[in-house]
This record gives sequence, C-alpha cells and structure tokens, in this order.
Amino acid sequence: MNNHMIPAASLLLLRTDPFSVLMGKRNEGLVFGANHWVFPGGRIDDADHTAVAGLSNDPLAAARHAALREAREETAIDLDVASNLYALVPLARWIAPAGTSRRFDTWFFLGEAPPEAVPEADGSEIIEVAFVEPNAMLLALEREEVELLPPTVLNLRWLAAAGSAASAFKQAAARTAPLVEPEHFRRDGEAYIRIAAATGYDIHEYHMPSRKKPTQSQRRSEKT
Repeated sequence: MNNHMIPAASLLLLRTDPFSVLMGKRNEGLVFGANHWVFPGGRIDDADHTAVAGLSNDPLAAARHAALREAREETAIDLDVASNLYALVPLARWIAPAGTSRRFDTWFFLGEAPPEAVPEADGSEIIEVAFVEPNAMLLALEREEVELLPPTVLNLRWLAAAGSAASAFKQAAARTAPLVEPEHFRRDGEAYIRIAAATGYDIHEYHMPSRKKPTQSQRRSEKT
C-alpha cells in the first residue's frame, strides 16, 4: 500500500473564444498516465518553495508557482509569475486514494491564456498540445479516441457545465475549492471511484476504464 503523498499542481489554462482549455498528450513511455491527455502540471518541488519564499503567507504560493512553471516547461506558454501567481483561481484539490501506485495530492487552478499564446509540446513528457473545447474532448473519450484520468474527466465536465471561461472563473472564485478524496470500489467486477456530493461535481461515481497493457518501454521503466 502506498500512502506517501506527492504534492502537485495542475493548470487549466482557459481561452474565451472559442471556450477551450489547454491540454497535452503524455508520452507513451511514461510510467504514470502514459498516452493520456492531461492539463499541464506536475510535482511541487523545492525550487517552487524557494521562488515564492518571502512573497506572501499564502499557503498555496508554491503550488501556484509549480502550475505556472509546469505550463512553461511542458507547453512553452510562459506566464509572468508576478502578474499571474495570484490571478490563478483554485478549482479543487484532489488526493488519490491510498494504495495507488503514485499517490498525488494535486491542486487544480484556473488561469487565463494570453490571446496570442501558441503552445508547443516539450517533445519529451508531452508529445502533443492543443487548446480543446471541453465537450469535444469528452466526446472523444466516449468514442474511445483518447485516454483521460478521472480528475481530468470530472474537471472537463465541470468546465463544460460552466459553459464559458467567464462563468468558470466566476463560479470557482465564489466557492471554497473542494477537497476531493475518491474511494475505490467494485461493482459487478468493474472498478469505480466514488466522490462526495459536496465536492460540486455533477457525477459522484465514475466507472474506471480498463487499463491498457503497458508498452515495453513502460515495463522497463517500472522495473528500474
């Protein structure tokens, strides 16, 4: 059982017209989330804490910095820290269930994309990037054209229900970002997660898709 928490942050970078969010496809050789489309994000490291030391007493400052840094590293969209650090709006905090192979404690933030921003994949961790309409990505999931992690699916559904960037920012700013602690369970031999209704998502049980077999490179990575 893995109960070690990995602090992380993720950025949902929104465009207004058309309403879309920045996402990237992870390399097939990665151990975690291979081939999945995700929002830019990753671990909160010591450098993030150092970068914001003395700026404020905001406990989320390092998480905010990590979200901006990961967006820059993975998608080449460089958002000025001084202007954007506290403009990010907390959307939710997800803590993966105990026993998962990588137990992330992840803050999700909303941010505004510069109109002129052109994303570029880093070519290593992320191999494709695009601004995508939430409903279009959810339709692609239904058609089994893409792979998405559960927090990504539910956050996309939340964005789709918001309907616009302005509404998403307004709704997120008007509430306390919920703490989401999914529980694993099985029904008729199928894997699900359950989340509390108070989290504000439109579904509270999510059927986990079957895990695809790892590639040879993934198997090598998992042994090292």
